[in-house]
Amino acid sequence: MLVLNPQSVTLLGEVVQRVRRVAVNRVPERALLEWGNMGPYATFADVPEQRVELELVADLERGSLDGPTPGDAGELVLFTSPTAGSGGRRRVEASVVITAVYDEVEPGGKAQRRIKMAALSSDGVEDPIDISHAEDGSR
Repeated sequence: MLVLNPQSVTLLGEVVQRVRRVAVNRVPERALLEWGNMGPYATFADVPEQRVELELVADLERGSLDGPTPGDAGELVLFTSPTAGSGGRRRVEASVVITAVYDEVEPGGKAQRRIKMAALSSDGVEDPIDISHAEDGSR
């Protein structure tokens, strides 16, 4: 999932300004592949364990000493909509732990902060990313 220019983003209880994108990546922690005796192609595949990694990229107007550090834990909440109105608006929420923070300058001179996170499931069964309708304008 890739959310470009979300309407609003809150990370660990703090509003994050000028967010360009939030990417949700699902990565296999353990993958199983099996082959039969009839040919060179796999006949079975399963991913019994997976990681859900998030990356938030935001523009920085000036150098900043504030921000999250690896090991910080809390909630990531963002709102996105296909239009400027509330039609089709969605709320995306996840319990996260910060795994890395990078401050850098991209080509063209824009300073950016990249925050990488691991999303945590409440019980190991539920998807750690909760997406709900937010067309009522609630925050």
